[in-house]
Amino acid sequence: MIHMTINSIFNMAPRISRSIKRSFLLIKKKMERCPYSPVSLTLPFYLPTSLSSEKVLQELKTLNGFSFLPNYGNMGDIVIAMAEYQFFEKHGLKYEVFRNRTSQDNLVYGGGGLFIRDWKRCYQQILKLFQKKHLKRIIILPSSFHDCPDLLEAIDERFTVFCREEKSRDYLLSSGAKGKVILAHDMALFLMEIFQNTKLPIRYGFKQVWQQITDSVSRLTHQEGHVVAYFLRTDSESNTDWKKIGLQSTLDLSLCTCSDSRDKDEVSFYTKLFFAGIDMADIVVTDRLHVGICSMLAGKEVFLLDNSYGKVSGVYERSMKQSPRVHFVDDVQKLPGILGRTIAEGKVQRTANLNNLEKIGEVLTRS
Repeated sequence: MIHMTINSIFNMAPRISRSIKRSFLLIKKKMERCPYSPVSLTLPFYLPTSLSSEKVLQELKTLNGFSFLPNYGNMGDIVIAMAEYQFFEKHGLKYEVFRNRTSQDNLVYGGGGLFIRDWKRCYQQILKLFQKKHLKRIIILPSSFHDCPDLLEAIDERFTVFCREEKSRDYLLSSGAKGKVILAHDMALFLMEIFQNTKLPIRYGFKQVWQQITDSVSRLTHQEGHVVAYFLRTDSESNTDWKKIGLQSTLDLSLCTCSDSRDKDEVSFYTKLFFAGIDMADIVVTDRLHVGICSMLAGKEVFLLDNSYGKVSGVYERSMKQSPRVHFVDDVQKLPGILGRTIAEGKVQRTANLNNLEKIGEVLTRS
């Protein structure tokens, strides 16, 4: 976030004095020389083997180089960006990270859940970028779309749009979107092992986010010897009245930080921290899509509730239903009964682990 702020200050030239610019340049250089600290983190990773990313790969290969713009957003969006960076590098794709302008003819947008009415103000800058006529090809990586007519007007023959659920695909096709529309899977589902040979970058602000997540340990609940985490939305996409099941408070884990995800070190750190937060529990109850996806990858017992426009249920049906540890609950009032039966049947493994969170804290504290 600090990198983003400094870059935005540089872009204000000539509206600020040279001396102020020099001061910020010194801060930026110090941050770029930030130390890396090795740390041993462990987490079993359960990658879905039945999902294919071949359609995405084939479209990206046709570009022969592109400018990549990650989606600005919360920790879930950061995880998407991490998976996308890994994907590009795994397949040897030639790209540059978008920095306010590009000489590239091709743009790849990182995708996510931005294109809905609730976030209309947030995607206007992206919309203006899409309308730049020098861009010959634009690919939107797997995303959700709902009630965004201004975006639909911008989608022309230059676009290839990947949808991560059938509802979004049908919305685009029925609205007459002119580009190529393809059904795919959320890129976070192709995330590769993130804890091997781990070196943590040490940055200003990391410790505050770690502390926020660590403080949430007191909010974890216990049921029949199992640790249960309720990671529920607190924004306009919430569709869950969690007080109906007796919850007094919840942690919206995804909102612990935000980023433009253009700094790969920052993306890597926050992805690891996100997983370390999830690893506190045996059971995760969430209406956050990427909390659900990452909890599935981490081998947790996951109970999914829907968000306001059906994104979570759509991705569950398309990409997560095959996992025996992931359960979709269509009514929050049914949750206690379903959760209780799952525990009683002996299906829940004890996987709660605070070690990764503690080790990250040790590194941040001594740095």
